Amino acid sequence: MSKRRHLPILKAEPERPAQDVEDDDAKRPPWHWVGFGTIAIFAAWLPLAYAAQAVVVRVMTREFGAAATPAEISEKLAAASSAERLRITAILALPNALSFALASFAGGYLVGRFGPKAGGREAAFSGAVTALLAVVIAWGGLSIGYLLTAVVIFLVGVGFAAWGGVWGRRSGKNRPPTDAGPLPCYLPSPMFCLRVPTDPGWARAAVRDLDSVLVDHAHCEMKAATNALSLVVRHPGDLGLVRALTDLASEELDHFRRVVAFIERRGLALGPPPVDHYAAELRKAVSRLPKSPLPPVVDRLLVGALIEARSCERFKLLLEALPESTAQDLRGFYEELFAAEARHYRQYVDLATQAARSAELSEGVQGLEAEVVPRLQKLAEAEGAIVASLTESDLRASVHG
Repeated sequence: MSKRRHLPILKAEPERPAQDVEDDDAKRPPWHWVGFGTIAIFAAWLPLAYAAQAVVVRVMTREFGAAATPAEISEKLAAASSAERLRITAILALPNALSFALASFAGGYLVGRFGPKAGGREAAFSGAVTALLAVVIAWGGLSIGYLLTAVVIFLVGVGFAAWGGVWGRRSGKNRPPTDAGPLPCYLPSPMFCLRVPTDPGWARAAVRDLDSVLVDHAHCEMKAATNALSLVVRHPGDLGLVRALTDLASEELDHFRRVVAFIERRGLALGPPPVDHYAAELRKAVSRLPKSPLPPVVDRLLVGALIEARSCERFKLLLEALPESTAQDLRGFYEELFAAEARHYRQYVDLATQAARSAELSEGVQGLEAEVVPRLQKLAEAEGAIVASLTESDLRASVHG
């Protein structure tokens, strides 16, 4: 019988952690993003204003003729009825107003999307600053028409920029995935709370031995389902936890069934489950952490979250390394799993938070919910040390290692 092959965890070259880069943005005061938004609005407005002006010229040509002079245009407007003058003025103003509105929305969206502490308010200030600058640039002396134009520009800039900022914040990286409260680490970068990244070389090794990956992956899915159900057995009194973990276990079993189908198609055998040194060491690490007032179920849920996070990271690397000749159904399966593991990570963290909140109510101990994120960070540091130690001692893991 051939010796089972395992995939090594390869060390990455020392580099500045991605978390440090994101922390720089997080420490940036929100008002810094006002300047960024102002520049973004101007950058978007210039080409849009050029296009708007071309539309205005076409409208004026249609209304007054190509050879009309400014004096002739003024005379025709003076002779027109009030309704006609209003119609022509609106048609001429609409392209410029629309271009400024679109630029303000785009700049505001970027502020909300990429500013860790910025949102609709900072975006609105960006629109206000841009509108004031536009009014100054277009200075034509004090008049009723000029003042009305200035007010319209200001309202359009502030309103659309604020709207864009709100939309950007809803879809941006600064928005936590659920209402459970902001976590310090989640997608897109860094990969959740993982402190030690997997070297891209792991994916190259995985592609060379995809059969072993599939077999190991099947066992991982079964263990994930078993872990969720074991938590159900240990905590049957919390029906919310029971429902959530039962659904999660059902999904993991479906993944197991589908991986087994790929294994059968390749003529492989599942074999007995290997010892998962990574998961075992991660559970041991919990007992070595400082004592916490949190209920034990929180630690088990956070361990599950980190295992899902590591799986998600590995699947992302594997997808990027799969050759073009890879069957589309297998590639599509791992694309689906990449999203599923990200969702499972968040579910486990949410369940841990809910368990802490329930303990606060039942035991009358305040501040337990606030302990979840620091506990997750400590466990993430331990997880990184485990990944490094498995590499150094040549204890090689696969999907969850």
